[in-house]
Amino acid sequence: MIEKALKDKIIELESLNMKPILEASGIKFELKRLLENLEIEQSVVTLFKGDALIALLRYKVQEDSTAFIYSIQIRNPNENKLLVYHLLKKALPQFEEENIKDVVSVVQRANSQSIKFNKKLGLTVEKEMEKAIRYRGAVETLKKRLRI
Repeated sequence: MIEKALKDKIIELESLNMKPILEASGIKFELKRLLENLEIEQSVVTLFKGDALIALLRYKVQEDSTAFIYSIQIRNPNENKLLVYHLLKKALPQFEEENIKDVVSVVQRANSQSIKFNKKLGLTVEKEMEKAIRYRGAVETLKKRLRI
């Protein structure tokens, strides 16, 4: 269970980032859906600057040793592109500790930055949907691409 103080910061950052991306995809941002999603048992990797949450990665380990990534959020992504590197660098030891072999990430088609980043990380398209793309990749590939 995510503690309330952290949950409030996650809601603020996710709302800030996802509302325009979803709306560009023709999907209405629903706070209720985010709140329900945060009630699911999951792991959260965070980066803070002082009290401010500046980056997060939320995931759940599946039965097949895959991490389903619910969300990667970076505050001011155009200004803080390197934060995703630091976030993944912090997450990878957790993945190894939890014996995670693969990651799966669903990206909205309107989120061109995330699409480029998934490709740069060596993730491959697992399924194309009307408004999103599901990517899959090996943790070992991530480590090589990130030089970790």
